[in-house]
Amino acid sequence: MSISPSDNLTHIFRQATPSDKMAMFLSTWFGAGLIRFAPGTWGTLAGLPVFFFLKDLGVVVRCLFLGILTYIAVWAANRCRILVNREDPPMVVIDEVAGITIATLLLPFSTPNIILSFFIFRLFDIIKPFPVKQMERLPGGIGIVADDLMAGIYAYLSVRFLTAVFPWNITQF
Repeated sequence: MSISPSDNLTHIFRQATPSDKMAMFLSTWFGAGLIRFAPGTWGTLAGLPVFFFLKDLGVVVRCLFLGILTYIAVWAANRCRILVNREDPPMVVIDEVAGITIATLLLPFSTPNIILSFFIFRLFDIIKPFPVKQMERLPGGIGIVADDLMAGIYAYLSVRFLTAVFPWNITQF
């Protein structure tokens, strides 16, 4: 009788220290990464409430939040990577949360900005243009998170470009 991946994960979680349980909980972004089909997309969707949370805060507070989130993401992703013995476990989606956060961090709050950011971020995270793919080679949790941060920067710049090019100013919808 073989052990399924979910049984193995349950076993790992039960045996983990409280700190490692917190790392697993955060790295899966409160369980969103445990959805088997397209966990990165679910993680990105689960990260969108951060945009709502940050929308009325100042730029300095937003940037401070991103810095703290990134630090936590690197730590949690690295711990989960070690616990499950995989270089980039698909269940780790806190990196997508950091990526979508950077993609929306300085955008005006609007439905089109949310939708564009989501789809463009997912596109860059999936196709991994230079240097996104190369950032995955960085060691440990840094490599897990850095590629998503770069995809987030690309998404942010793309949304800014689109809102500057189109005369109807889609940020007003």
